[in-house]
Amino acid sequence: DKICVWASMRLQTLWRTVAGMMLYYPALEAHYAVQRMPNSSLGQEGIWNPRDCFTCIISMQVYTQFDKTKLMHTNKMFDKFPDSLKVAYIDSEDLFTQAPD
Repeated sequence: DKICVWASMRLQTLWRTVAGMMLYYPALEAHYAVQRMPNSSLGQEGIWNPRDCFTCIISMQVYTQFDKTKLMHTNKMFDKFPDSLKVAYIDSEDLFTQAPD
């Protein structure tokens, strides 16, 4: 599994981009933890949450057409970054099997 992630980081631009963007989330978590100090007004419960501040949305136009292998690889990315990674895709449905006359 680690080799698959390593290979993905070397060959796939999307994986590298997402992994780089997701470095912001731990930084926000650390910032949140520091502000949770008793003397900080932002440290009060319910003021803010790192999940509310950062979401990485990736576009996969053909996501609905992925086969099992592609879905498995994509799900590995979602498993690695479960808190703030979302996907945008085109949900389409063929209404006609052939063009109308």
